[in-house]
Amino acid sequence: MVCDATKVPQWCLKGTYITITATNFCPPNYALPSDNGGWCNPPRPHFDMSQPAFESIAKYRAGIVPILYRQVRCKRSGGMRFTINGKDYFELVLISNVGGAGEISKVWIKGSKANNWEAMTRNWGSNWQSLKYLNGQSLSFRVQTSDGKTLTALNVAPSNWKFGQSFTTNVQF
Repeated sequence: MVCDATKVPQWCLKGTYITITATNFCPPNYALPSDNGGWCNPPRPHFDMSQPAFESIAKYRAGIVPILYRQVRCKRSGGMRFTINGKDYFELVLISNVGGAGEISKVWIKGSKANNWEAMTRNWGSNWQSLKYLNGQSLSFRVQTSDGKTLTALNVAPSNWKFGQSFTTNVQF
């Protein structure tokens, strides 16, 4: 990501760039227009950055600057991580440390008492949800990234898992 110096040269730090990991979606507000009113409304891209990250590409006083960006492959060490939140019939799973394309397009979950994989739905960002009662079962996950590659992580969480716990796998794109 770089500050677009063709539009605001007075605010950009020339010759600098930063590689970031985008971790969630900026929630849209459809009550606002998709131009200069609704920062998070499609099709407008929007990145909230920490001050140190922002100051690596632009002057602090600029506040908001136009950017140029492109998606790059993610290099990660270790396996994917699954953090399970929710309560009983609602599993909200945050999937992190995803390499390769880095962008998750589909997720499936399977409890140890089930015969079939169940598709999860995206709640927001990298949080995926299931509305099944999976307590007391070991959990396996199948993850597909935006480039179509799919990996399966078996028995990620043991049958005695609790909400709020995180589990690291040895599976990685």
